[in-house]
Amino acid sequence: MKSQFFDHRGRHVVIDNEIGRGGEGAVYELAGSPRHVAKIYHNPVDLEKENKLALMLELGDDSLQKIAAWPLATLHDRVGGPTRGLILPRIDNPTEIHELYSPARRKFNFPTSDWRFLVRTARNCAAVFDSFHSKNIVIGDVNQGNILVSKNATVNLIDCDSFQISGNETIYKCQVGVAHFTPPELDSYELMRTSNHDNFGLAVMIFHLLFMGRHPFSGRFSGAGDMPLEKAIKENRFAYGSRAARYEMSPPPNSLTLDDVPAELAKLFEMAFAAPGRGLQRPSAEQWGTVLQKLETEIAKCSRDAGHFHLGGHTCPWCRIISQGGPNFFISVSIKATEARSVKFNLKKVWFEISLVKAPENAEFNLAPPRTGSLTPRPVPEEVRSMKGLHNTIALIGLGAAVVSLLGLLIPRLALFSIPILLVFSVWWTILWVQSPRRKLIRSQKRKLADCKGKLKLVVRDISQVGHEQRKLFQDKLEQLRQAKAQYENLNSACEREFHQLQSHARDRQLDEYLEHCFLSQAKIPGIGPSLLMTLESYGIETAGDITYDRVMAVPGIGPVKTSELLGWRAFTESQFRFDVKKGAPDSIVQALNLKYLQKRIQLQMFLEAGPNELRQICRETEEKMNQLRKQLGKFELAVAQAQIDLDSLINA
Repeated sequence: MKSQFFDHRGRHVVIDNEIGRGGEGAVYELAGSPRHVAKIYHNPVDLEKENKLALMLELGDDSLQKIAAWPLATLHDRVGGPTRGLILPRIDNPTEIHELYSPARRKFNFPTSDWRFLVRTARNCAAVFDSFHSKNIVIGDVNQGNILVSKNATVNLIDCDSFQISGNETIYKCQVGVAHFTPPELDSYELMRTSNHDNFGLAVMIFHLLFMGRHPFSGRFSGAGDMPLEKAIKENRFAYGSRAARYEMSPPPNSLTLDDVPAELAKLFEMAFAAPGRGLQRPSAEQWGTVLQKLETEIAKCSRDAGHFHLGGHTCPWCRIISQGGPNFFISVSIKATEARSVKFNLKKVWFEISLVKAPENAEFNLAPPRTGSLTPRPVPEEVRSMKGLHNTIALIGLGAAVVSLLGLLIPRLALFSIPILLVFSVWWTILWVQSPRRKLIRSQKRKLADCKGKLKLVVRDISQVGHEQRKLFQDKLEQLRQAKAQYENLNSACEREFHQLQSHARDRQLDEYLEHCFLSQAKIPGIGPSLLMTLESYGIETAGDITYDRVMAVPGIGPVKTSELLGWRAFTESQFRFDVKKGAPDSIVQALNLKYLQKRIQLQMFLEAGPNELRQICRETEEKMNQLRKQLGKFELAVAQAQIDLDSLINA
């Protein structure tokens, strides 16, 4: 039913179909103006609100209208009458930002969005805040419901009439707020807000986006009693910070850490969530924008999962979380990216390349003997040659004395003369031999020869050992490639077997999918308010499908009574489920199965594709090592030959 109004300039306006309704008013299409909508308040607007809206019209410009549902006109029952509503810019395909940062909701609303998209959204969110702050406008009521995000990551704000506006010597305060985005020093929503208060809410929002919907103050509390989220905020218990242990806090399971983001970004989070002191200024929206812009240039794609993106130079945190039993936060992205990557692989071509690589030869049997024919002995020192003549003379005299001494058996008087001579010259010859340079040189040369032979033996042993090790390394790698080939060829049949098993449990799988669409935030459960909902979400419990006794009891602040309420709600939700026999296993479950085997396929493809180069590398390393050993072998064989020739020369000198 169409209704007629007048704008503040007296122009006639017709509103058409209702397109949305909230606590403060309803939103309607504007007849003849598809780019605008009308917001009609449920209750009459007081004078202060009318003056505030009039000031907003004065402050409005094109820049604000591009980033927010900023009022373009007020609506009245009659010209000059009381304000009944507003004309606002129409935001196409509006999606509340929590539909993006919540992993459970993102699968349905932003299935192709990866971490790069979340970083870009965070940067755009900071830019929007900066635009308002530069105009001295304070948002005040920062929350997940008044920030909208589009499919291309642009950000718009709504409910702008709740913002804190200054002008005409009057400050129109923001008198509402959401506790989870409110800084600890703000004790009352009646107080005047500042951009520094906004900066706390902005930091929480950016943390939500980058850390999979986790709240920075929701974590595991190791102290006595419970630690509700509002209390943790008031007591500055940042669960991810460098001082978290001092506050008896730690992150919930399956979370990113500050080590997974750039140090500059981690520092901004530490500053934003530090205990507020006198004059403390949190990082501004402009600072956030600068650091996030830099982060965008540093993001790298995961080498294992094509749907994962992370800080370059770091290991993939998403793969780490999966390996620790956590969820794949980007499963829908991974499926599409993996499918595109898999189709380019040609197993026959790759295996042909592998078969062309030949194993290293028995290199130790292909060693050429060294050329020793040209070796000549080193010159014998002159002092050795000169001493040889003296040694020979003394030896001859001694020999003559010995002969005469033998004749002394017949002629005793000769013995009396020859024996002393024999003794003297024998002792003299012995002393000269012990102290002779020749003897010392011979002993030294023998040691040198033994040393060279020892080193030669070690090199021969190394050649045999290295050859054996490298051939084993090659054969082991080849066997791994054969096994990978067999696994790859068996993937389809393995997937089919698991698919048939999946279909045999189709009812359970349909129930799982049904429960994944039942969100806690849309339910009314006794004792489960916004604070506990946020805590549950930080622990990955967002839907009925996430609720189990053990998981819920592990969440701080959820005792047996609340656990019973949650389990009761899950049981009631299950009772509403109806099995569709014709449908079989849900598409989402089948997609998850396909992703599992696609990822296996990609891993095997990457392993097989790397095979030829890895085998060639083993051959290259073998050749390099053998070349080095060949050089050493030739060197020591020549050294042994030279030492032997030198020794023979000394002995014969």
